[in-house]
Amino acid sequence: MSKDASAETPLNRSVIGTAGRVFTIRRWISIVLLIISVTTLVLEVRSKLGPLWTGLQFEEMSEDGAFKGATVSEVQRHLALFPAVVIENDTSDETIYCYSWYSPLQHFRRSPSSELFLVASKDNPPRATVYYNDRETPEEHARKLAMAYRISDIVTGANDIVTGANRNRQEPQPPESPVR
Repeated sequence: MSKDASAETPLNRSVIGTAGRVFTIRRWISIVLLIISVTTLVLEVRSKLGPLWTGLQFEEMSEDGAFKGATVSEVQRHLALFPAVVIENDTSDETIYCYSWYSPLQHFRRSPSSELFLVASKDNPPRATVYYNDRETPEEHARKLAMAYRISDIVTGANDIVTGANRNRQEPQPPESPVR
């Protein structure tokens, strides 16, 4: 019997056919795992770079976290890598927006998600007053809010001077001393 004849036995054809199917299945499993790994990597990089780049943009626009008369729409143009937006708190005076970047591995690392908070006034148009991240203490946040309200009072006073508002307001005069 020749070598060619022994290669065509039914047993050999069965083994060769099974090996081809196993190779195809392994290739598809590898492709799926590669796609999952790359997607996870992209989301993780986004969850780290989004808040970093946005924070750097906000730092350039603000002074110690307090914005100087910027509207919410101006500030939102500087958000990086498409964060999810949730209104954290909405009162009669202000709205707090929470911007977060999803991380698929945050639960395994036991770390909080990357979040930035933007406090906006209820003016027309809404003004961004201050921003902070989730790692700040309440004292740091209160300091930024106080700075924002001081800047807001200065801007309002400057607008009154420019527009002439309060021009008709009488300044208090010192009491006259009795003349003898």
